[in-house]
Amino acid sequence: MTRFFTSTLVLLLFTFASCKTQSPDLYYSKTTKSTDIFWGFGSKDLKSFIEFRDANNLVAIQNNRKVKTISIQEHIETFLIPNIESYIMGIESLKPTEETKDMINASLALYNFAHETYKNDYIAIAQLIDNREGATTIQDLMIHLDQEKR
Repeated sequence: MTRFFTSTLVLLLFTFASCKTQSPDLYYSKTTKSTDIFWGFGSKDLKSFIEFRDANNLVAIQNNRKVKTISIQEHIETFLIPNIESYIMGIESLKPTEETKDMINASLALYNFAHETYKNDYIAIAQLIDNREGATTIQDLMIHLDQEKR
């Protein structure tokens, strides 16, 4: 009876311990799968934002609701940057293991790089676009962005 009780207890402890581990799917979805948000990173992204604005399909977050906007800067500041920040928090919530620590670190490096680029470079260019500054100046900054960040 004691042997059965001990075996059952060990099995239950193993089951509870294994429930606390995070699944490979969770690691993949938080570190790798979600990187598709960077598909047009750089000038391609900014040009897409202009097209979205011109088609009245640019969104911002105001009072916790999605609303249409014509401001690319507002789109980046209220919609994109908070989205990236939530991905970073999700990745940081993962428990690193010997098998996953490199994947987690690489993903955090990518998201932090994108976060800084959005906060600095994208916002600066978006302000010029929103203010309808000269096309040559904006184009030059986009070329510089692509050369520097890719």
